[in-house]
Amino acid sequence: MNGKSIRTGMAAAALACVVSWAAPPALAQPGAGGGNPFDGEWSLTWDINTAPGGATLSIAGGTITPYNTAYHAVKKQFLVQKDGSIEWAQSDAGAMYHNGIWNSQGHASSFWGDRKVHLRAKGKAEAPRTGAGELRDEDRRLSLDLATMGGNGFSSGTSLSGTQTVTIVANIDDREMVQFPGAIRAPNPPWTLKWQDLKPTVETKVLADDVIRQTFTYQAMRQFKIPEEVAGKFNPLVTERIEIKHVHYPRLVPRG
Repeated sequence: MNGKSIRTGMAAAALACVVSWAAPPALAQPGAGGGNPFDGEWSLTWDINTAPGGATLSIAGGTITPYNTAYHAVKKQFLVQKDGSIEWAQSDAGAMYHNGIWNSQGHASSFWGDRKVHLRAKGKAEAPRTGAGELRDEDRRLSLDLATMGGNGFSSGTSLSGTQTVTIVANIDDREMVQFPGAIRAPNPPWTLKWQDLKPTVETKVLADDVIRQTFTYQAMRQFKIPEEVAGKFNPLVTERIEIKHVHYPRLVPRG
């Protein structure tokens, strides 16, 4: 073999080595142009609770202490339309519970209740695009009106005459008065809690070269008194928590 052939063979071997060690293609990334930013799995968890140990309520003729109430509801799955609109209703979303001891004129009587929770949601998710058509996670927002009402269940109470229990049947659109123990009639209207401009936290996980999972979590907490038109004089200070999760698998395009 002459010198020229040797040099040609060495150059070919070097080129083959460079090709074999070329950098692998970059992972895919969320696409800028297409896809529905609201598809995927949406869920909601909602809670209202009095503080640990209960509240003390002052009412005519005495006090209620301790008074405890708890609402818990879960919507395991719902859809958000392509335009971001949200609308659904569920009559067995969870449960509400309350109990207390009424102290009046030297006598103590207790009461308690356990009922389903009706929920109806209406709102809007937003994922605005930039002028270049890109989606920025930090620009996402969500607003929700959550209407709720205690549904089917029971309410009981003790007094000098013994224990009384009534069965309650109520629909979310039924504004009729509900009969409680002791011949007390109390309003039972649906009431709406408004959440505006919620911002998500974002967790992005690469599951494979061409699969990315994004989890957007919208959550918030606040304190307020349950309105008297809903709970009569039983309107303690409560803490409300809401969490909405959106698990999304974005459309991917090659990077670079």
